[in-house]
Amino acid sequence: MIFHLPKQVCFGFLLVLQVNAADTTPDVTPKIIGETIAWQQHLDRGMGLSSNSLSAVNIKIREQSDEVLVTNAGWVLSFGHKGKQSYPINVEKLDQLPQEVISRETIPFMQLRTTTLEVPDYAKHFQKVSSLKPNDRERLLACFIEQACSHEALSFYIKDTGQTIKKPEFWIAPVDLHFPVIMYFVEGVPYIGKVYFDTETLKPIYFDFDYISDDTKWREACFKLMATIRLEGDSFVLENGQLTVSVTPGTSIQ
Repeated sequence: MIFHLPKQVCFGFLLVLQVNAADTTPDVTPKIIGETIAWQQHLDRGMGLSSNSLSAVNIKIREQSDEVLVTNAGWVLSFGHKGKQSYPINVEKLDQLPQEVISRETIPFMQLRTTTLEVPDYAKHFQKVSSLKPNDRERLLACFIEQACSHEALSFYIKDTGQTIKKPEFWIAPVDLHFPVIMYFVEGVPYIGKVYFDTETLKPIYFDFDYISDDTKWREACFKLMATIRLEGDSFVLENGQLTVSVTPGTSIQ
């Protein structure tokens, strides 16, 4: 899971992802690994799950499987591919697993070389969509609209009453144009979404929109994450196929 949540709300192994992963298999670079770790650490803090902030990590890379063991964090990262783009699809937290599962997950890495990797500063790389250069902002929002505002996606944004939201308000987390994920949620809807994009073209790859869980612990953590996104990100309202900055943000879900 790319943030510390149940499987149904992680960077999941979707069918479309499994097909795309076979397109090409470029190397998983230290850059995308470091950005993924910085992103995950920030999400964990936003959800109140961890205050850790490693500035450097030790990693082992299984190149043929596109998996990375972060030894001093106890994580196994998994990556997918679309064309030349690598992107994170899962972060497994080993301390949550039974010992026999931990052993099975880590054995393939035992004989691999360890590399020390500097973790980038999240605050220096991620910024509000509204603060991007106009051209970059327009292209990224066009990418977002194509995926998160498609006819299919709009059918997911439903009120507690069962009615589809006519003018959804999107909260979009800070982004890094070199990190291929846009995280967002829709005001009043207990789901968290992600739009994956190509960092060279800013064209979309795919999106997912996942329920935040009924488990009390994880639901509370998700609400904290939503509050963090409200604090750090942007609010946009969809009207006539266009996203405009929301002047009067909506109310939170309970």
